[in-house]
Amino acid sequence: MGVSTREVMLSVRVAIVTNIPTPYRKGFFATLSSHPGIELTVFYCAHIERGRSWGEQAGSGYSYRFLKGITLSTSLHINPTLPIELARGRFHTVVVGGYSYPSAIMALSISRILGSRVVIWLDGPVGSKASLLKRMFLGLADHYIVASTKARESLIRLGIKPQMIDVVPLTVDVGAWGGSHPRLPANLDSVFAERQMGRVILFCGRFIPVKNIDFVIELAARMKDLQDVTFLLVGDGPLRGIMQQKVREQGL
Repeated sequence: MGVSTREVMLSVRVAIVTNIPTPYRKGFFATLSSHPGIELTVFYCAHIERGRSWGEQAGSGYSYRFLKGITLSTSLHINPTLPIELARGRFHTVVVGGYSYPSAIMALSISRILGSRVVIWLDGPVGSKASLLKRMFLGLADHYIVASTKARESLIRLGIKPQMIDVVPLTVDVGAWGGSHPRLPANLDSVFAERQMGRVILFCGRFIPVKNIDFVIELAARMKDLQDVTFLLVGDGPLRGIMQQKVREQGL
């Protein structure tokens, strides 16, 4: 009697330590968890962070836990029970979102002690002026997952070997946006065509300094003589009024 590959495959216990539930990661976690060789647990440091407006709940299709703890400033998460959770889980691999906030440091350190394989997951580049202490914690990983080539290059400049870095761009489950929404026109394509928007360059995100929206507006100003290009900024945040004023000043 034959035995299928799936039946003999051993599950790898994987933990992901991340800050809060986000709409652009829940689908990814569910897809990762559906792999027959992965037993995934996601640990959230908090329910929400200051400045976030979506109020996301954790998604379905994967196992998750909210850790007890406190958050200082915007995203300095401190979760004293995290080392206990990681020790109990006996995880083969621990993926840590970030490396410099207290809970990330705890996760990196205890995973090293427990003998787990450690992966650091970064969205953005690491500054060249990172302190020696931050560089030390960054160096605790066996591998790195980054969202862009720029982030990859920043790690290489800090001495991380290129073969230890994989670029995995941020993703969106486009299927989740296939239906109608009460605040959107039924057919956006026809709206774009009616307004003769041509090719649309879209920014979608929070209006905060780190997003560099003023750069997008500057780029739009340089390209405003192109008849078939339209810049569309979607989002909200503390810089919204300032950005609207810059748009008016540029005559856009």
